[in-house]
Amino acid sequence: MRDLINLTTKLFEDAISASNLKNRIIGQIEKTDDEELLDTIWTALNKGGLTDRIKGALKLDKDASKYIGEISQIIIDTPGLYDEKMSFLEGFPDGYIDIKRMLSGERVHFEDLIVDLGQKNAPMAFIHRLFDRLKDYQPETKGPGEFALAVLSPQISIFGEGDLKIGQFKIEVKANAPKPDPKTGLPKMSSGGGRVGGSGWLNHIGVGNIILKYFPDLDTKQTLGMTQFKKMVDTSKLSPEDKQRLGRELFSHIFEGKNVDVTPIVQALVTPGADAAKAFMLVAYEAYQAASNFDGMMLVNFGLQELKYFEDPRQMADEIYTPSFALISSNEAFAGRNILPTVTLAPQRVNKAALPSKKGDPVAIDQDLKNYADYLVKVRRIRDPQAELTNSIYHWLRQQWENKVPVATIKNTVTKQFPQLARQSATPVEQPEEPEDMSESIIIHPPRQKR
Repeated sequence: MRDLINLTTKLFEDAISASNLKNRIIGQIEKTDDEELLDTIWTALNKGGLTDRIKGALKLDKDASKYIGEISQIIIDTPGLYDEKMSFLEGFPDGYIDIKRMLSGERVHFEDLIVDLGQKNAPMAFIHRLFDRLKDYQPETKGPGEFALAVLSPQISIFGEGDLKIGQFKIEVKANAPKPDPKTGLPKMSSGGGRVGGSGWLNHIGVGNIILKYFPDLDTKQTLGMTQFKKMVDTSKLSPEDKQRLGRELFSHIFEGKNVDVTPIVQALVTPGADAAKAFMLVAYEAYQAASNFDGMMLVNFGLQELKYFEDPRQMADEIYTPSFALISSNEAFAGRNILPTVTLAPQRVNKAALPSKKGDPVAIDQDLKNYADYLVKVRRIRDPQAELTNSIYHWLRQQWENKVPVATIKNTVTKQFPQLARQSATPVEQPEEPEDMSESIIIHPPRQKR
C-alpha cells in the first residue's frame, strides 16, 4: 500500500493542474477498506485481547468478534496515514490509557489521559482522533465512551449496561457526546449526559395522579420537570403540612421498593432555594448503587474533553450541571427513561479574581496580577499546562500597571493583546494534517480496596 501511495505521488508530482485529483487519490488510499488492511487490523485487535475485553458485553460472548470487525472499520475510517494506523496497532497490546490518572479522583483532560505508555513513536494525534470517533460507537445498550476506553486499554473490560471493569473494580460510566453548536461548530458543554439507573427502573406510573390531588388544574398531558415542579410548590398556597405530605407521597411512590429514605428530597422540595433536583439524584444514586454494586461513577464530558472518577456522590453533585429529568412526560413511551436524573460533568469552577486597586502593598498587588492572569485563562477553559500563556498575560499586566494604565483600559485591551481570551470555547479535537500541496500536576491515588 505504501508503495502505491508513493507511486501515485510520483506520478503527479509535476502535474500542478492535477493536484486536486492527486489529493483525492491519496486520500482514498489512506482511508482504504481493502481486505488486506482490514484483516491486518482485525488480527492485531484479537491478538491484543480486545475480544476478551468485550466478552460478556450484552451477554453475547459468541458475537464478541462482530465488534472487532466494526471497530476495525472505525480505525480504517478515522483520518490518518497508513503508517500511523500500523504504529497504533503495534502499541495496542500495551494500551494508551493512564489508568492511575483516570482513577485518581482528579479531573483529567484527554490529553493527559491518552498517552504514550512506552511505545516508540506512538501516533498520539491519530489515537486522539480515534478515541473521538469511538465515543459514538454504542452497540445496543452501551453508552458513549465505554468502548472508546476499552479499546485503548487492555486493563479495561466492558460488560453489562454501562459498566467498565478494571481489575476487581466495577465502574459505572456516564458520558455525554454532545452535538456541535450550530453557531460555533464546537461541542455543547452541557448537552446530553448519562442517566442514573436503567429505563423503567423508577416508578413513573401514577405520578400525575398524585400531583393532581394537590394541583387539580395541572395538565398531566404536558411534560413536568423537577425545576418547574419545585417552582409550583414554592409559589403555591399549600400549607407546609400539605407540601410535606405531597413530597412524601410522591417520592415514596417513585422510589417504591428501592429501600431508600426519601426525606432529603422532601426537605429540599419544601425548602425555598434548596436544590430538589440534586437531592433527587443523590437518592437515586444510593438506590442504584445498592442494586448494581458498582464501586464508583466516572463522568466523561466529550465537549470539555475531560473526565473524573467519583466514589462520593455528594462530591459529584457539586461538580455537575443541575440534573435534568421529568416527573411527567408528554410522551408516555419515554416516561420510564425521562424520570431518571442526568449527571453531566460541568466545567471546573473558577474563583473570580479582580485587578488590584491603585494603592496597596506591592507584594499583594503582584499576587493579585498573577491571580487575575490565572483567572482569565481558566475562565476561558484554555489548556495551559506549562503556564506559558498565564505568565505572558501576567507580565503584560505588570507592564500596564507600572505604566499607570487605567484599570478600565487594561480590561478593555487585554483581549486585543491576547485574542484567545476573546471568547469561551472548547478545545476542538485535533484534525489530521493535510498532505503537502493540499488546498496542573496531578496527585495519583491508588484505587481503594474493594469493600
